[in-house]
Amino acid sequence: MKTIKLISLLILGLLASCSSEKEAIVTSLKGKVINPKGDNISLRLQDTTLTATLDSVGNFQTNIPINKVEKIVFAHGEEISNLYLRPGDQLSLTIDPTEFDESIKYEGKGAAINNFLASTVLMEDTLKGIAQLAALSEDSFLVAFRKNYLMKEDALEKSGVKDQEFKEWYLKNNDWEFYFNLLNYPSYKFRLTKEEFEPSENFYAFQDSLDLYDSSNLDYEFFIPYIQRQITFKVREKFKDKVPQDVSEYVMTSVEEIRSIPSDPIREELLYEVLNVHLNRLNKEDRDSLIVEWKALNSSKQRLKNIEDKLEILASVEKGNPAPDFKYVNLEGDSMTMADFKGKVVYIDVWATWCAPCIAEHPYMEELQKQYEDEDVAFIAISVDSSPEPWQKMVKKKELGGIHLYAEGAWDATIMQKYGISGIPRFILIDQEGKIVNANAARPSGTISEDIDDLLLVDVQL
Repeated sequence: MKTIKLISLLILGLLASCSSEKEAIVTSLKGKVINPKGDNISLRLQDTTLTATLDSVGNFQTNIPINKVEKIVFAHGEEISNLYLRPGDQLSLTIDPTEFDESIKYEGKGAAINNFLASTVLMEDTLKGIAQLAALSEDSFLVAFRKNYLMKEDALEKSGVKDQEFKEWYLKNNDWEFYFNLLNYPSYKFRLTKEEFEPSENFYAFQDSLDLYDSSNLDYEFFIPYIQRQITFKVREKFKDKVPQDVSEYVMTSVEEIRSIPSDPIREELLYEVLNVHLNRLNKEDRDSLIVEWKALNSSKQRLKNIEDKLEILASVEKGNPAPDFKYVNLEGDSMTMADFKGKVVYIDVWATWCAPCIAEHPYMEELQKQYEDEDVAFIAISVDSSPEPWQKMVKKKELGGIHLYAEGAWDATIMQKYGISGIPRFILIDQEGKIVNANAARPSGTISEDIDDLLLVDVQL
């Protein structure tokens, strides 16, 4: 089964910022979830999330007021399906989360398009992806990857879908996915072989025909990731022989590249992504100036509210503020809250079993715990897995030390909301009085021991 994280969402049209004068036509979505993994479903429109509650037998129904075609992400638990909805569509779906991609079926007006999209997910499961194909030589890779690309075009032709607007969108979206993966081929090859690889002189020639300043490309899923990847390459080159002073310097170097783009809509999209993901990593001066710059480009009230909400959360978890409380269960099923650690330095690790960077920190966390085993330091690892089973299994199998808690709700867990966490791993340092020292603390593999030592020294002096 193919599981896709909600961090790889489609680039969607914003409902709240539509300037069209057309009256929204009610589009309906209803369905049944068999063997549900939660009590609701959600629909993600770029900056807006709509939810519907399942009834006692797993049924739901919701209306979506749209006045243009929308690419929407339907989500239940950790599983998602990409919907293509037109004004007036009356769509019904049935899914079983235990075999999500295999079971999803659509009926009603709009079903042909969405059944085709669901079938492409299963088709992609049978194809070798870039991570596997990158082991091939450059020529062999290009042949194999081009074959995958053409198979998708062929599948559309045979699908019987007649909506011309959708077909044009799908083929163009397929193009940008192809370009994005070509851009990533050298990086994947290096990961597999651990050897430096330089593609041939003509490998990047495909970029010569691309218009990266055409804002109509914002409709396509891989357009913004493509530009972000290009920017990443440029920034890495700038820091090849230099270590950034802090994360803020690295992020703002990316912003300098964004500023060189002449298209206002594309610049706005990229700056919004920076703020949305890195707001808590920027120092106050950079953050404030970037927000002013972005506001001059933004016309979306919903986006403005999203950033203001994040700023409000950041203000609530500034140094010296009381740490937001939590109530989560441990491996034995007992509930624990912040009050259980009063008088101790608290170092929290927010993680999940599917997060490779999280797992990479485990050995360093184990060493850190040994270093402070005779001190009043509580090491708390809070899992945000979508279900407790993977968390329980990994903690027991690896015999991980410290206090392990499970946060129900995954990305919607209270700790994610209260601390404004948009990416993991995330580490939080709290002092003996239950006040925040750093809501975005250094990792175990970094310099966190210096901060912990400072807190313990203060306690001794008192």
